[in-house]
Amino acid sequence: MQPTYRDLRTERLVLRRPEEGDAAHIFRAFGADPEVTRFLTWRPHHSIADAEAALAQRLKRLSDGSEYSWVVQRAEHCEAIGVVSAWLAGDGAELGFVLARAHWNLGLMTEAVSAVKEWAFADAGAARVWATCDLENLGSARVLDKVGLTELGLCSGEIVRPNISPSPRPSLLFEARAPRTQG
Repeated sequence: MQPTYRDLRTERLVLRRPEEGDAAHIFRAFGADPEVTRFLTWRPHHSIADAEAALAQRLKRLSDGSEYSWVVQRAEHCEAIGVVSAWLAGDGAELGFVLARAHWNLGLMTEAVSAVKEWAFADAGAARVWATCDLENLGSARVLDKVGLTELGLCSGEIVRPNISPSPRPSLLFEARAPRTQG
């Protein structure tokens, strides 16, 4: 059974379904920024057309249920400042995220990832959530720690981060288990 997709809200953020019109904001805010995309598994966008193509693929995965993604925006603004995604697999969900550099170190991604983690447990019925980040990506490691994921060590799978190296790089694996319900 597919979980219900819904918008999520935090104290300062709205997490909503991506729309075709988001491509230009994504391109300007973070998609073309080599510092933001440094540790990601995709290359920076070189044009709005690149952002549109990437967004079209994301919308396709949303439609077929292979990915759940939310555009992150400040509650008082309508422009995309980031994206949080969840990919359901087996008994859990893998999380991934990206945030525009202008919004780093404000606790915003911690809020956003926490909301998606809770959605994965409550709405998707995940028994666990996990995420990986490059061994050198200290900012993402801090976010994962703050939202309650425990660092389990180096990931057994090898992940290529093409903006750093064409070869697989070491990644840290983080995980959290669903809260136990009393019954």
